[in-house]
Order: sequence, then structure tokens, then C-alpha cells
Amino acid sequence: MKHVSLVALIGTMLLPACSSMQNGIIDRVDASDKRSSALKRGVGTIDGKASQADPSVQHDPGIWIGRSLARTSQIPLPPIFNQPTTFERSVGSLAEFAERITLRSGVPTKITADATNAGQPEKGSANSKVPQLGMPMPPEKTSIRIDFSGGTLKGLLDTAAARFGVSWKYANGNIQFFHTDTRTFQIAAVPGDSALSASISSGASSGGGGGSGSSVSGTNSQNTAVRSTLSVFSSIEKSISVMLSAQGKVSASPATGSITVSDTPDNLERITLFIDRENRTLSRQVMVNVTVLAVTLTRGDNYGIKWDAVYKTLTNKYGLSNTLAKASNTSSFSAAILDTASSKLAGTTIMIEALSEQGRVRRETSASVVTLNNQPVPVQVAKQTSYLQSSQTTQVPNVGTTTTLTPGTITTGFNMSILPNVLNNGTVLLQFSTDISSLRALRTVSSSNATIETPETDTRNFLQRVAMKSNETLIISGFEQTDDNLNQQGVGSPGNLLLGGSVGASTNKEVIVIMITPIAMRAS
Repeated sequence: MKHVSLVALIGTMLLPACSSMQNGIIDRVDASDKRSSALKRGVGTIDGKASQADPSVQHDPGIWIGRSLARTSQIPLPPIFNQPTTFERSVGSLAEFAERITLRSGVPTKITADATNAGQPEKGSANSKVPQLGMPMPPEKTSIRIDFSGGTLKGLLDTAAARFGVSWKYANGNIQFFHTDTRTFQIAAVPGDSALSASISSGASSGGGGGSGSSVSGTNSQNTAVRSTLSVFSSIEKSISVMLSAQGKVSASPATGSITVSDTPDNLERITLFIDRENRTLSRQVMVNVTVLAVTLTRGDNYGIKWDAVYKTLTNKYGLSNTLAKASNTSSFSAAILDTASSKLAGTTIMIEALSEQGRVRRETSASVVTLNNQPVPVQVAKQTSYLQSSQTTQVPNVGTTTTLTPGTITTGFNMSILPNVLNNGTVLLQFSTDISSLRALRTVSSSNATIETPETDTRNFLQRVAMKSNETLIISGFEQTDDNLNQQGVGSPGNLLLGGSVGASTNKEVIVIMITPIAMRAS
């Protein structure tokens, strides 16, 4: 009895402690549940606001199609082509084998004309019988033995095609044996040929007479010309002709922008890969930015653009360096290739700022053109000026005189022809010719009978071929023009300042800077 009372007493004492522990655990569980709920509600929010960032995974309903096409060798074959097949016998021709296949499979089997000739067994084969000596020659019969077992109908057709030297395909519910096939390829080029021609010429001649019938004459001339004729369809047709087999044929149709090729399937696959590669090259687009700057210098008699200072400014401010600085860095001529792709500013903006430290910079011409790879494109920013080219006076009986005036037109400004070639490694081979001309004056020439005008122009021509990377900027300078002005006035000698004499002189030098930036655009 005492023992039971003692146990009850201990249980009564532990009851408050257990209850307190239980309540503490329940409180902690409730607090954790509240924190979990708050964290769950805060997922995807920042400071209690919904996050605008895109989720790492997005689901968009619809059909997505890849940019590149995937070719399949042939259409899916019916189940009968996977059925077990055995063929163990000799056949005299491909036509006989096709007949057997039709009877066994129930699938019509046809043979093209070129496959009939190619699949005919040669005379004197191993299966032909050799007559005994002294016996008459019997009609020669040839046959081909085909032993095929443990395979499918498709395997039997592959074996027979290899034995007869032909190919087969399943089309329009028929099995067809053929030797050559025909495909028509679209060429990514504009129909027609392109031509680019540029030349620079100069010359002078003199002649004179002397006493005793002697004479002296001389001629000095220079001429540099570049001519490029680009015929895409003709070039591709010649390349395919080298790849053809003895039975192959090729025909180009520039009017429809296609080339048709007939050859064996193996050759057609190789030609397909070749045309795909050429189309990728031809379909590349190149944008060329051209800017012409005029820098006016008025600081001294012997002066020019200090290109060392210009390149130093470009290096210190923008981290750009001239890769051709060691080759050409004189005041009269400068050529540079700058990697302007790494700069946040355009190449023109950077160059104007650097040249502004040398003199007054004026933008003469700016143009952007887009062309296809290996296709020339012209750029012209010009002005046409009319003048009196000739005047003719005619005496008319009983009327008097009539004067006929013939006008002429002269075009001056900026002309450029550009031919880009983008290589697979990103290098741009650039060929361009430039003609910069300006009208200096229209001089009046008078005679006793007529008065005409003769234009006086300044012309700067050059031809260039350069290799550079896309987004690099080519800078060419060295085209200078100097104007010397002298103003004298006064009574007597202009140097006599007491009598109002004065002498004023000014010298201006204008330097032309041409900037060209090719940008190889990605194909869509």
C-alpha cells in the first residue's frame, strides 16, 4: 500500500514537468511552421515585391522549328521491307531479278534505262561456260549468282544493287532500280554576272622643233588597272564538272537561279555538300561604313598631321593601337587598322576627337552600304555642275549669223567601288577604288568668234587591297591640298607702312582622311 502511494506521488510530481516540455515542443513547431509559410510566400519576391527577373526555365506553347534543315536519306519503308527473305539462284539480268522481286513481294519493281545498261552482266564472266576445243561456239549466255539468306528484303535489294552496280529507292509505291539520279539546287546568288573595273592613269607629252629640221619629243605615262569579272553560276558549274563521274551531267540556269545535276547517288551527295558550303559563303552579308574627313591645318609652312600624337591619344584614351604604325607613320601618308569593335564609341567619333587636337575637322562624306559576299557595290556622293562646253557661230545667207551653245556637265565628289570577300575565319579581304574630285574653278576662254568655259578640277584616285577583321577600321591618309593666299596693298611699295602699305599672307592645308569599317553580318 505504501509502495503504490509512493508511485502515485512521483507521477503527480512529474506531471507538471511533462506538460511544460510538451507545450514547449508544440510552441517551437508552430513557430517553425509560421516561418516556413512566410518563406514560401516570399519565394520569387524581393523586399516583399514581386521579382521582375525572368525565371530560369520558361515554357512557351507552340511548335518550334530549327533554323537548319535535316535531310533524310529516303522516305520510311513499309513493313514488308523488314520481313525475312531468302534468295538463292542465278539471274541473267537485272530485269529478271526485278521480276522475281515483284512476284515474291507483291511490290512493283521498275528499272530505268541507264540502270538496264549498267546492270547487264559482262560477257565472259565467271559463270559463262567455255566450249571445248573443236566444238562450235554456242550463243553466249551470262548469269549472276545471288546467294542471300538470313536477312530482310531491304538487305536483299542492297546486295543485288551492289552486285549489278546500281542503286535502288522506294518511291510512289514502287521499287526502282536506277544508275543516275537528278537533283536541282538553288544557288544563293543574284542572277547575272558582276564586273568591277578601276584604273589610275597619268601622262604627259611634249614636242618641239629645232633648227636644221631637227625635232625633240617625249612622252611619260603610267597606268594601273584592276578588272574583276564575277560569274557565280559559271564558276560553280565548272567546279561541279570536276566532281562528276563519266555518266554525270550539269547544267546551270542563271535565269531561275538554279543548277541541275545528274549523276550517281554517291556523287550527288558530295555535290550537295559542296553546294551547301558555297551557299553559306555566298549568302553572307557585309555592311561597309565609309567616312571621309577633311582636316584643315593652318599652323606653319612645313606642317602636317602628327600621326604619332593621334595614335598616342587613341591608345591612352581608348586602348586602341595601330597595327600598321611601324610600317607607315609619316606626316605625308598614314595607314592604320584599329580594332574599334572593342570600343564603346564608333570609330568615326574616336577619330574625330583625336584629329581635333591637330586642326579643324569637317565630315565631308558618310555612307553605309550592304552587299553580299563577293559582290561589288558602288558608293557615290557627288555633285553635277553644268557649264558652257562649246559655242559655234554659223553664217546663214540672207539671214545673218546664228550661234549654237552646247552645254556640258561635270560630276565631282566622292566615288568608291567596294568588293568584299569574307573568309571562314572572319577575315575580310577588301578591294576598293576611290575617286575624290572637286571643282576648283570654271575658267572663261574667249576668242574672236566665241566664248566657252573650261572646268578646272582636283582629283585624287587610289586602289587598295587589304586584309582585316570584321569591325576593324581602316584609316588612310595622304591626300593633301595646299592653298597659299597673298594680299598686298598700298601706295608705291606695299612694304611702305607710312603710305598705307600692308602685306598679308595665309596658308591653309587640307588633309583628307578616309575611314572604312567592314562588318560581316550574321546570316538569319
